Amino acid sequence: MTGSAEQHPGCKTADMPVFWMFLPRHGAVWRKGTRVVSVRISTILLSTFLVLSACDSPEEQISKLYESGLELLEAGEPQKASLQFRNILEINDSFVPARMGLARIAEQQGDAARMAAELRAVIELDPAHFEARGMLARLLLSAGHPAEALDHAETALKLAPDDRNARLARGGALIALGETTRSLADANVLLALDPTDPDAGLLLVADRIAAGDIPGGLAVTERFMKAHPSYPALNQIKLRLLAANGNLTAMARHLETMSARAPEDLTLLAALADVYNWAGRIAEAEQTFRRVRALEPDNPAHLQTLVRYILVTRGIEDARAELLAEIERAAVPFGTERMLAEFDRQTGHTDAAVSRLEALIASATDSADANTARVQLAQTHLGENRLDATFKLAEDVIAEDARHVTALALRAAVLAEREQPEAAVTDLRLALAEEPDNIGLLQLAARVYRRNGNWNLAGESLAKAVQLSGYRTDTVLAYATLLGQSDQVAAAATLLSTAVAYHPGDLQILTLLARVRLMASDLDGARALLPQIAARDQAMAARLRASIDLEAGQGDRLGILQALAADEGGEGLTAALVSAHVESGQITEANALLDGILAKTPQDPEALQLKGGLALVQENRAEAERYFRAAIAAGPTHIPAQLALLGFLVGDDRREEGMVALDTAIEASPENAVLWLRKAEMELAGGNPEGALTAYETLYQLEPGSLIAANNVASVLSEYWPDDPERLERAYALGKRLSGAANPAFQDTYGWILYLRGDYEGALRSLVPAVEALEGNPWVQYHVGMAYAALDQVGKARTHLEAALALAGDNAFKPREAAETALAQLGLGE
Repeated sequence: MTGSAEQHPGCKTADMPVFWMFLPRHGAVWRKGTRVVSVRISTILLSTFLVLSACDSPEEQISKLYESGLELLEAGEPQKASLQFRNILEINDSFVPARMGLARIAEQQGDAARMAAELRAVIELDPAHFEARGMLARLLLSAGHPAEALDHAETALKLAPDDRNARLARGGALIALGETTRSLADANVLLALDPTDPDAGLLLVADRIAAGDIPGGLAVTERFMKAHPSYPALNQIKLRLLAANGNLTAMARHLETMSARAPEDLTLLAALADVYNWAGRIAEAEQTFRRVRALEPDNPAHLQTLVRYILVTRGIEDARAELLAEIERAAVPFGTERMLAEFDRQTGHTDAAVSRLEALIASATDSADANTARVQLAQTHLGENRLDATFKLAEDVIAEDARHVTALALRAAVLAEREQPEAAVTDLRLALAEEPDNIGLLQLAARVYRRNGNWNLAGESLAKAVQLSGYRTDTVLAYATLLGQSDQVAAAATLLSTAVAYHPGDLQILTLLARVRLMASDLDGARALLPQIAARDQAMAARLRASIDLEAGQGDRLGILQALAADEGGEGLTAALVSAHVESGQITEANALLDGILAKTPQDPEALQLKGGLALVQENRAEAERYFRAAIAAGPTHIPAQLALLGFLVGDDRREEGMVALDTAIEASPENAVLWLRKAEMELAGGNPEGALTAYETLYQLEPGSLIAANNVASVLSEYWPDDPERLERAYALGKRLSGAANPAFQDTYGWILYLRGDYEGALRSLVPAVEALEGNPWVQYHVGMAYAALDQVGKARTHLEAALALAGDNAFKPREAAETALAQLGLGE
């Protein structure tokens, strides 16, 4: 072939020389008789195909490609068929049959999103395409969008009254929208054509379910299954109806029949194992889990499922023995060894897990295996808060594989804990470049961004995690919490409302949405959620209803709480009831309530503590102390009693005894954040900032994700050691976490740290909104006054510094002298 136009009738000669001119130069490289073919050859061959194809008219090319696509589809080669249809769209993106071909391929492959996109494109090109509308209507119905499905189905039926897809979709949509009479009319039209039509039968079953007639639904299902015993949808609906009846024996029998028809269907076997388990048929459930494993022996998930089941039903030793036996059987037991290490970690045998993983690392002959074990060991250490060991292992992996996603994430987690958020962000960006849609990475990135004070990036990361996860509960709750902390209550409500549409039965999301609406004074919106919540947790719904009624001022507080206690047996409501009685002046009734509890349970620490509170109300201090101490003796870890005694002793000017009581309480509950918070406050009140810092640091270690804990440490460091560079730097590292928060106390802390670092304008950006919200706080007035003074804004500086001194009055005020000196200097400068 020379490339002359004569050999290609109808082709333009101008297209040819460019192709041939580059072939010898880039097509191959010859070395010592061996030809090394360049990757450009594939491009050239493709170019040849395109040049040759160009000899046909576009219509002829489309016709050939479409015929080829249909043949490939009929031959069971959807990928190749898809390529032909897409080649058509490169020539003419308005060719409807190619898009319909792609829609059918997507349907075969279970890709609903792609199928919907292609069908919508068809309808946009040809609004009268009834087949596409009918298919899209059924797809929308299955996705939970009955109103839109109904629109498309009715349009299709106007165009083609006999279209079966459209009629089925309309019937199903009408059932979903509560219009059962019209739905049954559609079913009867189809049954007139085929009395055994299984899909029409499903409409009849759906009508019975909507009416709450489960036995009737079962009867209809059985009638249609006589003609279609293997029809999947009928089998599935029968299973649902049997489950609704709670008939485990019948469910097991039905699943056994289904599984006999498809003995290698893992989904059916897993469902059968679950039903056996619910029915208490433990041996049969375990045997079925073993059948699942036998069908896919190389799938570790099946072994994990089996081991978890043995753990629950037979205990740790038998479950561990199963893993050990598998290790003995396996030719290459590396994966099972890792599984055993994780099992040991989860069952509290962390040292055994660490030893096994260290042995795997030492014996690994493959570097990838060694790194896999290192990562798992690092995760184990991180779970035990062994940051140095975690960091070292992550570094070892990264040294061999600089883009190892999990190792980068582990190192980032440690860097964040070490208050090095910038370095953590660098690692996370590298990891996200490799796996931008990794939900776990996005969640970790959000936490790190928050620690670095970048709330916008944290929000973007969580928003993406929510979308990618399909509004998974943990991602939704994390994002809603962030929005709430940023004072974006309306946005949080919108997010949660969308999440409820995805997961209408999720109690956590429903409850949080109700509370957010309550917070936003949307009482009607909160009340509208109560039926859904009550269907899952009646006690929770009752509490929320009481909160809504109280907020709305409907009924007296005592009456609402008494009604709630009657519904719930009073559990958890004792303190609220006592408080309501006291507010109503019903001290005798409050005492009677508590005496009744103590008559049944004399050592109830809550009732004893509340008796002490009532004694205080009646000004019987000796009696109050006796009850508080009795409550602590009955429940040494009952924190309200500990705090009540502490408050009592401090109120009696018995500070030293209060400190002893507080230390005793901390010894009994060393991980209680509230006790450490009170410890810090007591130390500060006693003039011991070092002691307060130690308490705040302990609190921060207990709750490293808490902005309050970070704020307290940063505040003490900046207020008491403003001239210590090392401590000020730590305050700044912690303070950056507060920079985007709407909380005025956090704004004050961060603004003051910026002032101490010499960033006076940045300080004012944070301090001005803080002082507007906390104008009665002398410390905040002092801080903003000093920032204005540093910028020579004399009038504003004087106003705020004078306000600080006036608000402090004769009380102890540490920066009094500094404020007075600054005012004097302002005076000299005038």
